[in-house]
Amino acid sequence: MTARKADICLPSRTPAYVSREIGSAEIGVSPGTWDKWVARGILPPKAPSFPESTPRWRWADVDARLAASNRVASSGIAGQLDAKGTNYSDPFVASAHKFADVGRKRRRKARVGD
Repeated sequence: MTARKADICLPSRTPAYVSREIGSAEIGVSPGTWDKWVARGILPPKAPSFPESTPRWRWADVDARLAASNRVASSGIAGQLDAKGTNYSDPFVASAHKFADVGRKRRRKARVGD
């Protein structure tokens, strides 16, 4: 049975190797999201030295992978940030969002000039 994020007591420091429950609670996502991110390559694969019954992730690898993802996202390579700081990782969606904002601005100017 999976524990709820709110019920997991985080240790005073992040251990060198974390379970999916502790790791997901540390970054504020559900264990299911943790699993999806591992499958997509957002998070590194589990450490090979642990048995299948108790998988663990090396926290330094998790931290490094997330930091690298943040650098790519903030550089504009993976997407763009709008004025509210929302990251659109798909360039097509980012372009469509810009186009939608332009239309709103034109309508506002038309109303003011009437």
